[in-house]
Amino acid sequence: DISEAMEGLCRRHGFARAEAYGGIGNLNGAIFEDGSTVPDIGSESMILSGSVSSGLNQEPVAHLHIAFVGLDGRVHRGTLVRGCNPVGVTFEFILQEKAVGAH
Repeated sequence: DISEAMEGLCRRHGFARAEAYGGIGNLNGAIFEDGSTVPDIGSESMILSGSVSSGLNQEPVAHLHIAFVGLDGRVHRGTLVRGCNPVGVTFEFILQEKAVGAH
């Protein structure tokens, strides 16, 4: 899952907060927080905005708003449900640590 991968990177590098930039890659379908889904496997997606912040027990929690192109060519946008959006082949992004208290 793309969200869990980002959270793991933040844990590994000790980031309490981070922003995600330049994210583009393949997801095996998309499940959005509004309940909508796109079942298309291996479709292209791009992170429109992304962040990781400390949740319960100071564990990192990712919030990713993406654009996802379905096989029909339609673009779907929304915030991904954590734990439900596996990477298909690759996903590239930059995680930049943010100082605690910074906006």
